[in-house]
Amino acid sequence: MTLRLLTKRFNNFANGLHITSQTLSAQQVSHAVITAAMKVHTELGAGLLESAYAVCLQYELQIAGYNSALQVGLPVVYREVKLELGYRMDLVVEDLVVVEIKSVEAISNLCIRRK
Repeated sequence: MTLRLLTKRFNNFANGLHITSQTLSAQQVSHAVITAAMKVHTELGAGLLESAYAVCLQYELQIAGYNSALQVGLPVVYREVKLELGYRMDLVVEDLVVVEIKSVEAISNLCIRRK
């Protein structure tokens, strides 16, 4: 399981996202996401579908006290018109961090060279 974290505050795109009463930094939320992802990966191992990792990651974050939403729609605004094109964010945590989950069969040489 590979995670890509995008941290940027954005408007509430979907019903069900909640802003907590305490102010959290993107770094705090990102740390919580990485910690939860490590727990999920340790428990499940490799080889499952992205959707399985996403649900388990959301569960771990919920246990830790973080609000999150799965498969949040991301509209495109073109000439001041909001267009629903079917873009989805895998997981949005605390309305602050976007998590993209990737599941691969094996790590390629290209991935190793990027490090």
